[in-house]
Amino acid sequence: MSLDEVESTRPVGLQWLLHSEDRINAVPDGAVIRCAKSRMRVFFPPRYLKVSACREPGVEVERKKPLVGWRLAAWPRWKGPYMILPAVMLFGKGQDKAVVEFPDTRTTLGIRILSGGKQYLFGWKKVLSGWEFTGLRITKKGK
Repeated sequence: MSLDEVESTRPVGLQWLLHSEDRINAVPDGAVIRCAKSRMRVFFPPRYLKVSACREPGVEVERKKPLVGWRLAAWPRWKGPYMILPAVMLFGKGQDKAVVEFPDTRTTLGIRILSGGKQYLFGWKKVLSGWEFTGLRITKKGK
């Protein structure tokens, strides 16, 4: 899970990138990465972001040959002087059935993950210096 934050004196953009040797498929709420031994899903709040995935040219990574892989990019649908970009990455079994939501207000941001019969709640509140983590709560589904 990540929460990236940018503040500027003028409207700016923000781009979140993830590179992978394995294929990345963009889906409406983020992306699915099919790795050789497992799968990973990346979730973004869809109403805020545009997401794309594509093959990228070779990149030198301490190897003799360039690494040819895939790139996932996510960016806000608008520019502004203050931007936040939350992302959730889930690995392994059960992530295909997981549901991720991003409830928010003008002064709070939450991430709610429903997976394996449990509910995980993460919360932040807006303070003068940015966003302050307010806590994590895990409950059984339906409570």
